[in-house]
Amino acid sequence: MGFYELVRDAARSCTNSARVTLNIWTVFNKLLETCCKADHKLLMIELTKGLTEEMETVKEEAAARVHDFNAKEAVMRNRMKALENTIHE
Repeated sequence: MGFYELVRDAARSCTNSARVTLNIWTVFNKLLETCCKADHKLLMIELTKGLTEEMETVKEEAAARVHDFNAKEAVMRNRMKALENTIHE
């Protein structure tokens, strides 16, 4: 049984289970921050770094796709002009 299930089961019998669940998670978060301050900060730094790298990769891929699309669009426009010129001749 995971912590999430334990919290959910503990709060289930309470009158205001949502508030109890929120309070338990708040206390858990505070304990994590206090007990594992260095580890918690390192984890957040690693997560942020990983997400930043992933975002940069996605941006680069998107830019490459836009470039490819623009190149294909230019080719299509040239073909359309050539067809128009052929029709008008």
